Amino acid sequence: LEPQQSKLFVRRGKIRQVMGQYAPAIADFDAAIALDPKNAELHYLRGLVSRLAGDQERANADFQRAIELDPAHVGALNSRGAMLAAKGEHD
Repeated sequence: LEPQQSKLFVRRGKIRQVMGQYAPAIADFDAAIALDPKNAELHYLRGLVSRLAGDQERANADFQRAIELDPAHVGALNSRGAMLAAKGEHD
């Protein structure tokens, strides 16, 4: 599969996320990232699902990786900031 085919996994992952099927959604985003590992948006999307699934550590790691790949990724910056604020880490 080619990197652009990661979009197929993303679409299915988003559908599964909406349906509350977090583990299969994360697996879809894992597959998308395997095809296109330098795509910041994919890491961000997996982070969102991980956060919904209650895996804050993995979500934070995904948001951080998205920011490393794209320092201006507003969604990842906002999500990481919200997670840190919720933990009382305001600095």
